[in-house]
Amino acid sequence: MTDYHVDPEGAARIAGAFDETFARWEIALPKEAVERGVPWTIQRAGWTIRCIFGASEDEPYLEYYATHRMTSDSRYRIYASGRTVEMDAIWEMFMWDPKEPGDEARARKEYADHNARIAEELKRLGLYPDGDINAYLRTEGPPDE
Repeated sequence: MTDYHVDPEGAARIAGAFDETFARWEIALPKEAVERGVPWTIQRAGWTIRCIFGASEDEPYLEYYATHRMTSDSRYRIYASGRTVEMDAIWEMFMWDPKEPGDEARARKEYADHNARIAEELKRLGLYPDGDINAYLRTEGPPDE
């Protein structure tokens, strides 16, 4: 990541795209927070949303990780241009074909590997959903494993 600097118009586009996503729950990101680029955590209407700011290819962005007990985790980057990109998030489940020998073990390993990789990335970025029991179980596994 490079230094984060955003002009007022870019900050407004970032905040506007974020606000549109969470309007149903009356969750809004203060434009001033986007202008300053200070990490932000929002807890409202059952959501916990962690936000960080960075720059890629000389374009500033907001990256957020959102958790809610009623839906899958989500992770997005919103660029100053208004472009939004979905990023990898922790998977909530895995599926396999019971008719295919060994498929459950393959799917379980793929799930565990993916979630461990994403959890490490989120921790490094400061986006890991600390305190979320579902995230813990999906990334660390139950205590007996």
